[in-house]
Amino acid sequence: MLEFETLETILDSRYLYAEIADIYLINLNDPENSLLFYKKEVERSPQSYYGYFKLAEYYVYYNDYEKAEKNYNKALELAPENNNLNLSYINFKYINASYQEVIQLSKIAIEKTPKDPQGDYITALSYLKMDNSMKALISLTKSIDKIIDYSPEGYYISGVDGRTLDLSEVIMKRAQVYENYKEFALMCDDYNLALTFVKDEDLKTAILNKISTNCEK
Repeated sequence: MLEFETLETILDSRYLYAEIADIYLINLNDPENSLLFYKKEVERSPQSYYGYFKLAEYYVYYNDYEKAEKNYNKALELAPENNNLNLSYINFKYINASYQEVIQLSKIAIEKTPKDPQGDYITALSYLKMDNSMKALISLTKSIDKIIDYSPEGYYISGVDGRTLDLSEVIMKRAQVYENYKEFALMCDDYNLALTFVKDEDLKTAILNKISTNCEK
């Protein structure tokens, strides 16, 4: 392994150590060296939010929520207006089942970036956890409308695991809420709408099964 000082001289990157840490974590499955480089990023740029942000996400991944909270708070202190940071923190709160706090924080995120559907989506998930299906339905609809309107501008919806969701998955979730309310016509409308957006073949098969089982009668 190259010395840290040598890396500084041969590589020019704003987030040099964080990028190396990502390689260790994602490509090499080496959490020990990944953590080492995330910490070096903080040492290298202690007034930048990014190292703390990456450390927080690392600790979330390894279920050390106390250290994750500490690093999120430091990152938010340095970059309170950063939307990606705020949404990541909101996701962290959802993982910790702090659903009311998720809803309050999401309102702020939505006001800052009205086109981004993520705040509405995580709000909907929180309302579902709180057994408030009507409010969940409203937030799901907002998230779906936004992703349809603003995806050409680069907006998307992520799941709690960080995976980018196929829009059809979000529409199917709304269909399930309609089913709970016995609004079967609206449920079927959503399954057919999901079919127009689906990209994954396995997901497409699942949607077709839903339609043939529940809607073609």
